[in-house]
Amino acid sequence: LLPSQFAEETGRPQQFCAFHFHDVFYSRVVDIMPHPGTDPALIEVLEVLGRQLNQVPVIVRKENPGYLFNTMLMALLGAAGKLITREVGSIEDIDKSWMVNFHMPMGPFGILDSIGLDTAWHVTHNLEDAGSQALAALLKTYIDAGKLGEKTGEGFYKYPAPAFKEPDFLT
Repeated sequence: LLPSQFAEETGRPQQFCAFHFHDVFYSRVVDIMPHPGTDPALIEVLEVLGRQLNQVPVIVRKENPGYLFNTMLMALLGAAGKLITREVGSIEDIDKSWMVNFHMPMGPFGILDSIGLDTAWHVTHNLEDAGSQALAALLKTYIDAGKLGEKTGEGFYKYPAPAFKEPDFLT
C-alpha cells in the first residue's frame, strides 16, 4: 500500500506518510515512505519518533511497493524459488550456500518458514512472471498439506528444532 493511495482521503495529504514497522520482536527498522505531496518537515519528525521508539528509521525516497527490505527480500526468495523449482539444488543446499557465504543464521527457506508459507503464497501467486508462479505452486503444495512453516510446526523444516539450527548442518 502506497501513501499516495490514501493521502487525499486524510484531508491533510501534506501531513500523511507511511510509517511502517517490521517485526518489532526481531527487527528494529521503521520505514518512512512519503508520497510526493508529503511535507519534508514530517519526515524529520518521524525520524526522531522512530529513534525514540528504539527503531532505526530508513527513508524510502520514492514510493515503492515492498518498501526497501521487502523488495530486497523478494529478490532473494525469488532466486531461491527458481533454484528449487528448476531442481538446481536442494532446499538444504540452497540454504547452506546462503548461510555460509553471508554468515547468516538461516537461509531463504528458513526465512520463508519464518514468514509463513501462506503469507509468501499470497504475495507470489499474484505475480505474473513464471518464476513466481512456479514458487507459488510449490508453496501451495505445502499449504494444502497444512505445512505453513513455524506457525504450524512444519514447512520446509520441522519446528521447534529445524535442521538448519543443528550444529552439523553447515559441515
